[in-house]
Amino acid sequence: MPDDPSTLSCEGFQNALAESMASGADIANHPHAKACSLCRGLVRDLYRIAENARHFRFGVEELDSDDWSEST
Repeated sequence: MPDDPSTLSCEGFQNALAESMASGADIANHPHAKACSLCRGLVRDLYRIAENARHFRFGVEELDSDDWSEST
């Protein structure tokens, strides 16, 4: 993601978000996020969603091998 917020549109920033987040980049401190209130709000919401998702516990139930035979 380019660092110069003047050359990066909101669309360009948002299109690069998934890859940037997956790489562990601190997108909240990207110049575009700092300069653009719309994208700053989006980043804040994404971080909030990610933080809340860490609190979910999903149980994995053991399935009988017969359970899979009907789905194929």
